Amino acid sequence: MSRRPEAASAAAAPHAGGRRTRLSYQVSGRGPVLVLHPGIYQLGSFWTGAGYAGALRETHTIVQLDPLAHGGSQAPRDPGAYGLARRAEDVVAVLDDMGVETAAFWGYSLGALIGCGLARHAPGRLSALVLGGWDPVGGIETLYTHLVRHAGFPPGTDWARWLLEVCRADPEQAKVIDGGDPEAFRLCHQALEGNAGLDADLGVAGVPLLLYCGSADVYHDSMRQTAERAGAPFVSLPGADHPGAWGGRVDEVLAQVKPFLESARR
Repeated sequence: MSRRPEAASAAAAPHAGGRRTRLSYQVSGRGPVLVLHPGIYQLGSFWTGAGYAGALRETHTIVQLDPLAHGGSQAPRDPGAYGLARRAEDVVAVLDDMGVETAAFWGYSLGALIGCGLARHAPGRLSALVLGGWDPVGGIETLYTHLVRHAGFPPGTDWARWLLEVCRADPEQAKVIDGGDPEAFRLCHQALEGNAGLDADLGVAGVPLLLYCGSADVYHDSMRQTAERAGAPFVSLPGADHPGAWGGRVDEVLAQVKPFLESARR
């Protein structure tokens, strides 16, 4: 991890930033920089609520991002604003705003998709990459196909509306949804689609990589196979589904990710 000298003191105390970026973010802790990007209808602060941030800021300067269209981040109504290359540029802009050359990145679900975008479009800005709960091979369409084939969903389902209502069942995510722009949220969801084939970039990015997924998540087998092809470690969480691997197995995940980040730093 390389940092410009002027950034060294910025991580000493929590603060909010983002004046020159489209993303709102908070910084806390001290040590190598680690960017945390949550899933759709989540905020950067969810890493604190779930129990990750408290453990990570002991050894890292953590940067908790609000996704585009969420929380304090901008919510453009331009579909092009949500493209993967542009989303990767948003993360790079945060690093530039902080005066940071390279950083580790940890993303879950939507955040993992953004991590794949960084591996494709800005691998030189990454010191390590942790991806959870996303299929780099088939993308979100893996989930759609599963629901149509095995859960009786019709092919013409409004997937953006369906996922929003699923997430609304969580009270904290419901607050995010109720406080946001419905049109921007729909554009954010639609941009999840059409991102198959990102696994190839993970194998050639030259960035230390760790993938993890719950065994009951439809993305599990594809993530495991992606890790095998990339020669990267893969952590399977027995019995965990997609939300369970995020919020229900925090200690297990941290027990794998923290040593990986330390090894990547060395």
